[in-house]
Amino acid sequence: MRTRKRFLHSFGYAGRGLFQTVRRERNMRFHCCAALYVIAAGIVTRISTAEWGVVLVCIGAVLAAECMNTAAEHLADRITRAQDPEIRQAKDSAAGGVLIAAAAAAAAGSVIFFSNGRPALAWAFAREHTALAAALLAAAVPLGFWIFWPRKRGRKSEAEKEEE
Repeated sequence: MRTRKRFLHSFGYAGRGLFQTVRRERNMRFHCCAALYVIAAGIVTRISTAEWGVVLVCIGAVLAAECMNTAAEHLADRITRAQDPEIRQAKDSAAGGVLIAAAAAAAAGSVIFFSNGRPALAWAFAREHTALAAALLAAAVPLGFWIFWPRKRGRKSEAEKEEE
């Protein structure tokens, strides 16, 4: 019973970590918005089941890489805030992992969305559903604010209070 309870709690911890990453990290918010637009593009252009599999794996890989990068940065900052070439290398490597995942996802997306007449399908959708297409484009403005608006830092953790 106790093992099952711990197992179930681990989902709560993971959810909390994901929520905090989305809340605090601009790049994660950007990736989430990009994922929403890719999903919308997949619906509009009627991609196949296999292509959905590729798209969803790519989205998952990019979001997971961003979470791991955030974890590495927080751990590195917890170790020291001083300039340290080894810490910088670790943080740069983690960021490089995100770049690789995002570039691979963009390449896969290019193959999927720019083949089989899909640009023409998207254009036909925009002509037939002008209001919906306009709403999708207009949504980029508030999403841009959500991504780039500076965040107020919430209550400080005990570790942050100790550092002061």
